Amino acid sequence: MNLRNIKSSNPLKTSLGASNEEREILEDDEIWKGVISKDEKSIELLYKKYASALCKYGFQITKEESLVYDSLQDTFLYLIQKSKKLSQKVHVKAYLYACYRRRLLSAIKASRKSQEKTQPISDHEDYFENPEPKLFSVNESFRGQVKDLILAASTQLTARQQEVIYLHFYEGLSYQDIAETMQFQNVKSARNLLYKSIDILSVSLKKYKSDIWPLILFFVSGSLSL
Repeated sequence: MNLRNIKSSNPLKTSLGASNEEREILEDDEIWKGVISKDEKSIELLYKKYASALCKYGFQITKEESLVYDSLQDTFLYLIQKSKKLSQKVHVKAYLYACYRRRLLSAIKASRKSQEKTQPISDHEDYFENPEPKLFSVNESFRGQVKDLILAASTQLTARQQEVIYLHFYEGLSYQDIAETMQFQNVKSARNLLYKSIDILSVSLKKYKSDIWPLILFFVSGSLSL
């Protein structure tokens, strides 16, 4: 499978009365049943649906292309090898992100050790290392100066703050999912980190609220101090 030419697909029929999120969960649950049964078609469907998004997430963490793609392959190899031991009751999307993240962080750590880096490595903060994050990229139709403002503001966030913003607003993960993905001890910690990150952006971008508000914080209502 060529990871650089992956297209998202939604091949399964879903319930007409459900919301988009509910339909996605139902679809994932059906695919997951097949994955557990070691059905090759189901594994392929899951790969096609999430491979591109997982790689995009990986590039938020590191710019090392080989680590991003190798970790994806390792993730799906793990699913194939451990299929019969996988739990039936999981939120598939969150599970995949958590599984992929663990493998990518492990690969980064191994890579750094092989390069004989002596600086201590944090299990969290130092990994969101891409110097040009796509986290706050905006549509090309918007003014270049607005784009620069967003990118500049994002540099004020820590690695984990950037990551929580990305997972919640761009990947649609819930607080519970984020807690699982980022290995928080509880949901409250994920929520607090998100709110703190939003507050920082709110202050930095207050003057330009009318231009960029819809681009960054369009999912949030009533929880900001802007």
